Amino acid sequence: MNNDVIDIEIEDSDTQPEKKHRPFFVWLLILIVILASGFSVAMLYQRSKASAAGDDIAARLLPLETEFQSLQAELADVRKRNGQLQANIQTLQAQQQSLAVDMQKAFREENSNNNDWTLAEIEHLLIVANHRLKLERNVKLALAAMLAADERLKNNDDPGLLSVRRQLTTDINSLRAVASVDISGLTLYLSDLVERVFDLPLHEIRVTDTSVDSALPEQDPDKLKQLMSSIWLELKSLVQISREGEETIATLMPQQRYFLYQNLRLQLESTRFAVLRRDTQNFHVSLGIIMDWLNQYFDTRDSAVDSVLESLKQMSDLELQPDLPDIASSLETVRAYSRVSDETGEEPEQSVIGEE
Repeated sequence: MNNDVIDIEIEDSDTQPEKKHRPFFVWLLILIVILASGFSVAMLYQRSKASAAGDDIAARLLPLETEFQSLQAELADVRKRNGQLQANIQTLQAQQQSLAVDMQKAFREENSNNNDWTLAEIEHLLIVANHRLKLERNVKLALAAMLAADERLKNNDDPGLLSVRRQLTTDINSLRAVASVDISGLTLYLSDLVERVFDLPLHEIRVTDTSVDSALPEQDPDKLKQLMSSIWLELKSLVQISREGEETIATLMPQQRYFLYQNLRLQLESTRFAVLRRDTQNFHVSLGIIMDWLNQYFDTRDSAVDSVLESLKQMSDLELQPDLPDIASSLETVRAYSRVSDETGEEPEQSVIGEE
């Protein structure tokens, strides 16, 4: 029995170091278990916290999602209504375009009728202007007719007529550049002067040459000059010369005065006829003869005689038949516009008129 006890004691002595190391590993294992448990608890806590936060976010997002779905439904409804509105707008646009076409057509027809009347009136005025200028050489009336035509064009808002008015303005300016002669005024003045001839005073004539040449003048091819020369000789034959010293005083008897006035009236009538015929050459010749007679036989100190001389002097610079411009271009432009308008049925463009 003693041996057995000893053996047991010896075995206890051998295992003594192992018992000393076991607590360290146990405590390490416990620490690890504790840490693992704590980590697990922390993970479970974080997971529960995250789950709670997710539930809270989901709870918050639920109304937003509901509202978003409602907005989507409203947007779909708005898009549907927008499509309907677009269809209505397109329908209205089509109706508006159709109405605009109808209005333009009606306006074009009405404007075409108005243009027809306007063009007919303008053409008539330009025909009158051409006739007055070419047949009567009446610049004043021709210019008045062209200005009336320009007034008709000014009141018309058709842009196609601008080329017509441009040509008309050119012809009007050309006509205004012509030196206008008041034929009616000249004839009236000369007619009045014929009636006032006997009111012009005569004066005594002092001459140094007492001889009276009664010889007939040489034959002149110009009949008017022959007539004037004959009248001149007749007037010279009516003068009686009385000698007083070195100078002689020529006086006219009452009968001779009468013939002098009558011859002056005849010469004024001849001048008036030259004006009516627009015969510038004979008009100037007659004026020269009349002014010579007035200076020689009439008292130039008298205001009436001086006024007549001044008027006749101004007439001597007149050209009764000046060169006249051709104003037919305006009429041709209007007719070209009307012709193109009738052929196309529309208002002609300015380029078309320009080519014409």
